[in-house]
Amino acid sequence: MSFVHPEFLYLAPLVALPILIHLLNRIRYRRVRWAAIEFLLKSERRAVRRARLRQLILMALRTLLLVGALGSLLQPILGGGPAALLGGSSQVAVLVDASASVPRLDAGG
Repeated sequence: MSFVHPEFLYLAPLVALPILIHLLNRIRYRRVRWAAIEFLLKSERRAVRRARLRQLILMALRTLLLVGALGSLLQPILGGGPAALLGGSSQVAVLVDASASVPRLDAGG
């Protein structure tokens, strides 16, 4: 695999940044428990499980966002794919025009 802009490869270690932040936030101080807090902790355990799951999902989404951003900067050139299976080559261009000259279609037509 080659890249159109390989000069952005130095940004690759930044993909691990959300994982590193997640692991650093898990470091906690030593907890001291006493009887009055035990009652509250029992009712809070479900919320803690949901919060951990939510944090893991958020970490994964942040990592995927950085991987996608890095991939868009690098613009990888992939060999093969469906075009190679068909024996030809194809080029795809995506054009988004959001200027005022483009008429807007409403729901009614």
